Amino acid sequence: MIEIPGFEIRRELGKSAHATVYLALQTSLDREVALKVMAPALTSDAAFGQRFLQEARTLASLAHPNIVPVYDVDAEAGQHYFSMQYLPGGDLATSVGKGLKDADLIATLQGIAEALDYVHQRGLVHRDVRPSNILYDESGAPILTDFGIARAVGASAGSTGTDFSADSGHFMSPEQARGASLDARADLYSLGALAYYGLVGKPPYDGPDGFAVAYAHVFEPIPRLPAARAHWQNLIDRALAKEPAQRFANAREFIDALTAIAAPLAEVAAAAPEVTPEPAAQTIQMAVLPSAAAATPAPVVSTPVASTPVTSNPAVAPPTTAPAPAKPQGEAGATVQRPVLPPAPPPPKEKPKPTRVSVLNSAPAPAPAKVKPAPAANGAAPASAAKRLLPLGIGAVVVAAIAFVGYSQFVQRPTAGATAPSTKTSTSAPAAAPVPAATAAPVPAPPPPTTVADVTPPPPSVADATPAQASGTATPTADATKPATDATAIPSLDAAADAAVGDYVPVTDTTALPIVVDPAVDGLRLGRVAIAAQRLTQPAGNNALEFFQFVLKRDPKSKAAKQGIVDIAKKYIELADKSQGGADMQAYLQLLTNADNVAKTLDEGADVRKEVDVRRAKVAEPYLAQAKTAAADWNKAAAKTAYEKVLEIDPNNAAARDGLKFVATIGEPGFAFRDKFTDGEQGPEVVIMGGGRVAVARRDATRGDFRRFWNAGGRAEFAGKEPSCRDRESFFRTARDRTWQAPGFDQEDNHPVVCVSWAEANAYAQWLSRETGKRYRLLSPAEFDQIAVRGSECGNANLADASYNKKFDSRDGASCDDGYAATGPAGRFEAGSNVRLWVAACGNGGAASAACRDHLAKGRSWISAAKDSPTGGDTFGNDVALNTVGFRVVREIER
Repeated sequence: MIEIPGFEIRRELGKSAHATVYLALQTSLDREVALKVMAPALTSDAAFGQRFLQEARTLASLAHPNIVPVYDVDAEAGQHYFSMQYLPGGDLATSVGKGLKDADLIATLQGIAEALDYVHQRGLVHRDVRPSNILYDESGAPILTDFGIARAVGASAGSTGTDFSADSGHFMSPEQARGASLDARADLYSLGALAYYGLVGKPPYDGPDGFAVAYAHVFEPIPRLPAARAHWQNLIDRALAKEPAQRFANAREFIDALTAIAAPLAEVAAAAPEVTPEPAAQTIQMAVLPSAAAATPAPVVSTPVASTPVTSNPAVAPPTTAPAPAKPQGEAGATVQRPVLPPAPPPPKEKPKPTRVSVLNSAPAPAPAKVKPAPAANGAAPASAAKRLLPLGIGAVVVAAIAFVGYSQFVQRPTAGATAPSTKTSTSAPAAAPVPAATAAPVPAPPPPTTVADVTPPPPSVADATPAQASGTATPTADATKPATDATAIPSLDAAADAAVGDYVPVTDTTALPIVVDPAVDGLRLGRVAIAAQRLTQPAGNNALEFFQFVLKRDPKSKAAKQGIVDIAKKYIELADKSQGGADMQAYLQLLTNADNVAKTLDEGADVRKEVDVRRAKVAEPYLAQAKTAAADWNKAAAKTAYEKVLEIDPNNAAARDGLKFVATIGEPGFAFRDKFTDGEQGPEVVIMGGGRVAVARRDATRGDFRRFWNAGGRAEFAGKEPSCRDRESFFRTARDRTWQAPGFDQEDNHPVVCVSWAEANAYAQWLSRETGKRYRLLSPAEFDQIAVRGSECGNANLADASYNKKFDSRDGASCDDGYAATGPAGRFEAGSNVRLWVAACGNGGAASAACRDHLAKGRSWISAAKDSPTGGDTFGNDVALNTVGFRVVREIER
């Protein structure tokens, strides 16, 4: 077994050549997870590591009840891993091996189709839909896993190499087998192959090797189903069409085809032996609220009106009619024949409490229909019915009250198998007519609150979010995974409680008739209850977000529902703040992600999202500081790791994004930087040249630069040794009072320094080396030639021009005007075109040394003509300074 901090490894669940999956306990949250760890032998392969982490990032970006959620992603101590939901229900291959009924196969295919529809809408193709990648959770819901080779729509299939395992080829599309580009229809082909596999027990195509299977997918005709499954053939033919254009256009069309198959199956399953009820029995037909598992209209329940109470134990009052055979839960069209009951005891003295009935469906509850007694076999009205109707009076109001009595009896009847009723009633057919019988699905109790620290909210789509009733069965059925529609009811917590406890009490007072609750009001109430229970976004069908989204679907302007969603996001922030002191940073960040995902579903959540950003930025601050320090030290690897950590914590951090771009240029040609002085000040900005061995200053040394050197020690070094400065390189215009601070014309501190000797320029470079700890020197002749400007007059070179002529009463300058009679700002003109530059060479072109009697200055200056050579040079003695010559430094790069 391996060791990964924060996880207790329990056993191995599965293994491939690329990764091993373990069952592990996440100790910080005390939950079991599936821990996928990349094979140690592949840790040195950067491509595999990137692909492995990409699978985790892809899964983490998807939030759907039929897609396995990722909890944690990391690469620590040389191990790449991520944790996800543990799915103990086995895979599709196991279910097919045990025998899969049509209803269960439809449920599985519909759940996976819903997941693929969600994935396709986000521009991804799964590319590996096969039995081993479809697992079941504890409730039997199908879950799509393994996004290791998922890619964007339009990417090539890449069917060679390591993309596919041995059994993938049996379910790949023809275009995938050919290595062509893929879209959503490739996944739907694989889904059709899964349908065939579930129906027949083997893939649609087989062969002795992978090539034979791929060939069959491309060229062999679509196989025929056995006669018993022939009603599936149209779906199989369309899903397995060789050309993508002939298949289902999207997953919704595939789901519609499944629904068409499920409808006749439900009608066949609803058939049952005919039962003749007692002649005197009076029946009332009531529409039952459809469960969230059913997208078809609610079945009609035929219930005899009895004068005897029924207890919660069905054995107390055995039916006098033949028992009806059991019918699968959730199938459409089911009816149940209520037993004929013995006479009722006297009603209790205490007035019964009104029953709350939640009717969260899209249509208002119709008024109760009148009830008339069913005729006896001989056509005479039963005496018991006449006696019961006479005391209540004659008229429509009394009849309606009796209908409500029957309704309340049905609502409060706690027998097993009852479902929450709607308020719709109608008079049944004559008692002599045979009525099919079946067992109604039980009303599940509300699921217990779940821990929310590790859950990811459902996708932020208000329009598509209708709460679904939690399923109480472990095996998925065809109806159990159908998406909720406008006609789907949300079960009321009160209604579930009323159905679960207590005996039936007859209602004789019309003031005690059931209270019909407005769907929007009840949705808001249930949402607040779910927030208090911390059922914020899970479990599906019984969480606060879905309740409030249901209300918004009915009333898009509901301020209370919008505030409820904002409160959910705030609750996640509250939970994150409470967990911040813990060691599980991933749990803290996941809670913030949940808050952001919920808040971004509506405009009113903008302030909450800002709060999330503030918290993320605060947590990221230490890593951002580490990254900047590492970048300043040219530690590219450490800086990159720290910046990536910042973006993991705060994906919108602009400083980290810019930092990563900066890190990529460190030490590369074109990289600009400044060295720090011992006092914290910065040196001149330099840029790395091609080859990466030297960095040249962006501009000539300025008067301001030289003043720092002069005040720091230059004055003491050259006191009494300053040379005479020649004006415009004339031997006769030399003066002792002309210095770098007064060169004979006006200058500012950002102009290049002139009237400095070669020795003073070299001393400045040596001072920079001492102050920064790096090696600085003057340009070499070859380096000067590399950067010297080739510009023409008045272009990018500061040459003699009209301004020069006017200033110095000359006719030598050109007629154009660059705006400067003498020097211009350093950096305004390229190297060797504002002033000539001292280079590190003796007058004869040899290397500079202490034995040199003169030195070389190269380039053109503000007195030069355009015809002068841009790389030409002149030699001047050691004791000479000129107001046309300055210098530029070079910083050598250590490798």
